[in-house]
Amino acid sequence: MAGSPAHGLEELVPNLLPVGGVQKVLQNLVRERVSVRDLLSILEALADYAPLSKDPEVLTEYTRQRLARTICKAYLNEQGVLAVISLDSRVETLLLDAVKRREPGAPLALDPRTAQHLLERLASTLEQVLTSGGQPVLLCSPALRWPLRRFLERFLPQLAVISHHEVEADIQIQATAVVSFDNATETV
Repeated sequence: MAGSPAHGLEELVPNLLPVGGVQKVLQNLVRERVSVRDLLSILEALADYAPLSKDPEVLTEYTRQRLARTICKAYLNEQGVLAVISLDSRVETLLLDAVKRREPGAPLALDPRTAQHLLERLASTLEQVLTSGGQPVLLCSPALRWPLRRFLERFLPQLAVISHHEVEADIQIQATAVVSFDNATETV
């Protein structure tokens, strides 16, 4: 798909994706404060991946991967470093298990105690990092990014969530914190 965004849109809609699907992906990007100025790259990503899936959630994730440089650039500090909060492997495994049990499009299925514990840990970690002058993002696996972001957007809307696939190889990462649970017996 070469040329202008209008030409790209003509190739995409309605042959590969209905206009409502394109609109939903754009809304998802804007909801997470991702610039949609590079409309040509967005339409190219949609044209590439629409034959594989019509799910706006999946298409949004593929589009975010295509916009990786733009997404990361928004969160780089003055030194050009991406400060990240990561999840302890046990926490990430627990959350990935919850993702596997949910229906597509459904929220992250955590029991209330685990959800509260996770929110408290993330809020506390975020507060500590912000107090020290950082503007971190939460870095997680691609399979977890969308459902975790949807879960967090009501409670911690200021916390950006990005996946490993959205960080290009030349981006320098600085780990600022790791979120873990005190005991390994948390349940989902």
